[in-house]
Amino acid sequence: LRNDPSGKITLGSDFNPFYSNFILDNYGLVDLNGNIINAEPGEVRIFNRAGSEFRWAGQESDTDLMLYCDFDSNSFIYDRTGTQPVIPPRDAYWNLITDGTDTKILQNQIIIRNDLTIGAGSALDVNSNNYQIAIEGDWIHEPGGQFIARKGTVTFSGSNDQAITCDNDEIFYGLTVNNTGGVINLTTGNVIATNLLTLALGKINAGSFDLIIPPSGSISGGSATSYVIADGTGSLKQHVNGAISFPIGTATSYLPITLDNTGSPDSFSANIFQSVTEDGLPGGIQAVDYADYVKYTWRVVEENPGGSDLAVTVQWNGLPDENPGFQSTDCSLGFHNGISWSSETPSPALGLVPYTKTRAGIPGGGSFSVGNRCTRAGDHQPPVVSCPADITHTSDEGECSYTMTLVQ
Repeated sequence: LRNDPSGKITLGSDFNPFYSNFILDNYGLVDLNGNIINAEPGEVRIFNRAGSEFRWAGQESDTDLMLYCDFDSNSFIYDRTGTQPVIPPRDAYWNLITDGTDTKILQNQIIIRNDLTIGAGSALDVNSNNYQIAIEGDWIHEPGGQFIARKGTVTFSGSNDQAITCDNDEIFYGLTVNNTGGVINLTTGNVIATNLLTLALGKINAGSFDLIIPPSGSISGGSATSYVIADGTGSLKQHVNGAISFPIGTATSYLPITLDNTGSPDSFSANIFQSVTEDGLPGGIQAVDYADYVKYTWRVVEENPGGSDLAVTVQWNGLPDENPGFQSTDCSLGFHNGISWSSETPSPALGLVPYTKTRAGIPGGGSFSVGNRCTRAGDHQPPVVSCPADITHTSDEGECSYTMTLVQ
């Protein structure tokens, strides 16, 4: 049975092929309000072709049904007022939509070539078997919809930009980033991975929201080819008890920061901005000697200030991330505690691109920047001046000069 692009087939009750060899080739609209029953192995095939739409309101499906939906721009819509099984296609869905009310339950793992829409009033359940979802387009969770994650994993596996649009926070058990050519963007709310965030390939952009790993969760992976873009107001948030890496960066640079907390465990948020400012905050007045720094400031916020004892390690990629006057052979990691910058004794950065710099004894959150000797990060030795005289005093081996004139 072929349904042409302009055609519409409406079936008000069950579809029963009576154990026969039957093919439905849909190029238009099919609206099936009943079940698909009495399908023998290898005999009943449904093809939802390019540009078509199939709306199904049944409550059960024969496991021998062969469904094929891997055709450009078609949609398969589950619109029953009540619970429904989600038929696993023999290939993949293109657009998968849950509509109507109640819960739509996976019967096996599925691949979605384009978008998943969890409609208002409906729920998508990965089943107690914790089936996996691989999605190559956008995740669209409409207000009033529900995603029941259980212990399943959702993998974003597209080759172009993808978006996570959610109703308040979106909660995944396992979340995998495996995008070969684009960025996964948080567009309307925070995303929480309660068990595991896997950074395999591609980037996930927090934007103005938070990507949260609670105490029960962890991150696997994180590299120059897969990390969290955190150069907006959003951040990557993790619980820190011991050494925890925050695999963050900008759209073009991987700039991770590691917090090693030997004090009281706490949750910390980390992001980046391009500048070094007098108050350590984005939008602040830029340091007059900014040319002598790594271009970026790492910003760390502690959820419950007090009791932490951090060793902080930042990483950057050499010349692309450095200003013209910066010298990696004689630099310091400066710390702004919310009141003022404090410096440390300069020393060479570790590594041969990427470089790292570590500073211990940090009591909590704040801002971190890497600068030369005699910047806010490295001006650790105040001058000693004796009067009366007009005097030039050099405090740091010829690097820092202070000229003072006696006024009489």
